[in-house]
Amino acid sequence: DVAARRRPNVAEEFRIQYASKVLQKNTPMMYNNQQRMEAVYMKFSILGATGYTGEELLRILANHPQARVQYLTSENQTGAPIAQTYPHLNQFYHDTMISIKEVEHIASSSDVVFACLPHGHAMAIGEQVTRAGARLIDMGADYRFADTSVYEQWYKLKHVHANSQAV
Repeated sequence: DVAARRRPNVAEEFRIQYASKVLQKNTPMMYNNQQRMEAVYMKFSILGATGYTGEELLRILANHPQARVQYLTSENQTGAPIAQTYPHLNQFYHDTMISIKEVEHIASSSDVVFACLPHGHAMAIGEQVTRAGARLIDMGADYRFADTSVYEQWYKLKHVHANSQAV
């Protein structure tokens, strides 16, 4: 129900803006025709693409000239095209969603992996993502605090990936 969706809070807005800056900053410049032919795009994947934050990221990144979707995940809609859930994205994305169980393959094929997951889920896959060489940007709560004891106090969960470089 579109009317029931809320606007992103300040933290979500910041993360979305930060993610856009990371994509712009880390995308190489193209100097000649040969390099244009071999253009390197920032390859991104979204874990939890059918949630509100995943949808907003897809909407924003659809207009980024150097961002290319690699994988979208959804546990409830695995195998379905993203446009079936969000018809307004049909002009930009024709991808079929896969399961998050393939996270190692997803991360090894991506430059950036956005985790748009409920708290507790991103840190469970965070080590796999970073070990595969992808940058992890958590749009949720798992990597929100530099001090993991604050996370543990608020969310009543032990943080299992405390020494991460995730954002």
